[in-house]
Amino acid sequence: MVNPSDVDGKINKDFLNSKGLKIEEQDIYTAPFYNGNVNDTKLLALIEAQKPKWIFINIGGGTQEKLGLFLKSNLSYSPAILCTGAALAFKTGRQVNMPVWVDYIYMGWLLRCISNPKVFIPRYFSGFKLLSMILTNKANKVIVNNK
Repeated sequence: MVNPSDVDGKINKDFLNSKGLKIEEQDIYTAPFYNGNVNDTKLLALIEAQKPKWIFINIGGGTQEKLGLFLKSNLSYSPAILCTGAALAFKTGRQVNMPVWVDYIYMGWLLRCISNPKVFIPRYFSGFKLLSMILTNKANKVIVNNK
């Protein structure tokens, strides 16, 4: 089980153990800050040594998928790789629980900003960089296609 922090790893382990799953200390791995490079050879070696049937990756979206692909491409066997993101964090209370109606009207982002503004407001503002990159890339494709 790959987690974003030692604290999340312990909380996730305790939660899963309370549900009848047997998670041991050696089953928990705290991911480093990947900063775009997800070639985690340390994790790869641990997985190769233990050969688990299931790998749960509980880190942020975008990064967890790249890590899953890295593992799938480099492991000598084919375990099930589940990129669960914050799913366990919702169950353990580490992530804001969304009422169904908030999710239905696509306002979860606002509830997160209200619940933890120091974390989520900067995170959402940093997303605007991605929007400008997308729009710039799209504009360049239109120009190239129209030539």
